[in-house]
Amino acid sequence: MRKDKQIGLGVFSSLVLLVFSLVFYKERIIFIDAAYQAFFLIHEGSFNIQNNRFAEALPQILPLLTIRLGCSLKMVLMAFSASYVLWHFIFFSLSAFALKDKQMALAGALFSVLMVAQTFYWVPSELPLGISFSFFAWAMIRNKSQHSGRRWRYLGYFVLAFVLVFFHPTLLFVVAFSICFFLITEPSNYKKWACFSAMFVGILVFKMLFFKTSDYDKNAFGKLHNFITLFPRYFGLTSNKQFLKNCLTDYYWLPLFLLGIFAFYFKEKEFKKLAFLFVSFFGYLLLINVSYYDGADKFYLENLYLPLSVFVILPFVVDILPKMDIKKSMALLILVFLTSWIRIGMSHQPFTKRLDFEQHILNETANVSNKKIIFHEAAFPNNPLIMSWGTSFEMLFLSALNSPQEARYVAIDDHPENYQWAIDENQYWISKWNMVKNAEMNRKYFDNKDESKYVILLSYGNYDQHK
Repeated sequence: MRKDKQIGLGVFSSLVLLVFSLVFYKERIIFIDAAYQAFFLIHEGSFNIQNNRFAEALPQILPLLTIRLGCSLKMVLMAFSASYVLWHFIFFSLSAFALKDKQMALAGALFSVLMVAQTFYWVPSELPLGISFSFFAWAMIRNKSQHSGRRWRYLGYFVLAFVLVFFHPTLLFVVAFSICFFLITEPSNYKKWACFSAMFVGILVFKMLFFKTSDYDKNAFGKLHNFITLFPRYFGLTSNKQFLKNCLTDYYWLPLFLLGIFAFYFKEKEFKKLAFLFVSFFGYLLLINVSYYDGADKFYLENLYLPLSVFVILPFVVDILPKMDIKKSMALLILVFLTSWIRIGMSHQPFTKRLDFEQHILNETANVSNKKIIFHEAAFPNNPLIMSWGTSFEMLFLSALNSPQEARYVAIDDHPENYQWAIDENQYWISKWNMVKNAEMNRKYFDNKDESKYVILLSYGNYDQHK
């Protein structure tokens, strides 16, 4: 009965997040990477895979289906937004109802809310979906009712390991922690976890040898050099201060869960688990905060912090929750989910604000003679954009939502002079890194026939004075 109520709460939470994904579809999809991906899904009509992260194809299935069915742009973007929540729910449901591992199902449901705020509005990162998949993977490995032969079981482990390796590089820390945790907690399943571990390491080595590391990942790994340059000044970092501040405003359940688990392990004299959790949690936190010692955009760092929630969720659902009084455990879970839904819902504000800002620019320039504009970002001091590199995609979507004929070619960039080479390309839509010929645009969604030249504006308001 206890677990049925917990699973019911997880199902309801998925429904709440699905509603949020539909209400805030513009905030989630018309934002840098997601807008970039959505454009090329529409333009190419096929999967858009970046950095050899092939699992990225999963949430692209539904929007591609709506595109091929000829649905409206709004429906395509809403489907893309909802798709991420639906895949979290699929992994949750497989764990809960197919594999009957309600602990891993609840872990997946808790992960989707426990320390989520701005990451709800930055959807393309493969890490959150990869973590949700990992809970399903652990449910598969823990499943005691497997009646298939050893050969099929090993094949299943291989598939799970392969998918996890090609999700996101940071998922390595989640996998390593989870395997060690279950080896300590469930020593009777040692052979299963050892077999899976060997496969995971083997596939990881294969990937490193035969798949080129992207410049994006190289840059991320290059930040590890900060451990040398900053030694031993690790504790007064800007990133540490920002993290502590966010623990008070958004990630408040994280330290509360951590302290509660420490107290539980100390009381139960589970000192091995206590030491393992302490080293894992603060070791990973140090890794991220030293790598990004001067801070970064909140949505980006929050995404990298998400494994910390796994480090407290697994001990909570496996070790603590089964020993709690039913009424107290449900009251705690309801409080966690309720406060998290409120936090996630309120976190839309900076993303709505940036969309309003872009829409205002589109409205202000709707009747000017030069409608294809590249603004210098300096023309908008203290703007709410967060990042400007995706504005060409974002403005295109915002304008085309009214009708395909209203699609506009407008961008904001901190170095507009880099577009100078393309000014005379009047038959193209231009972004920071791409250009697509007007005639090749998907007319179902972007039917802009404007063949005037682009203009670069160094100030806002003087539309007839351009560079």
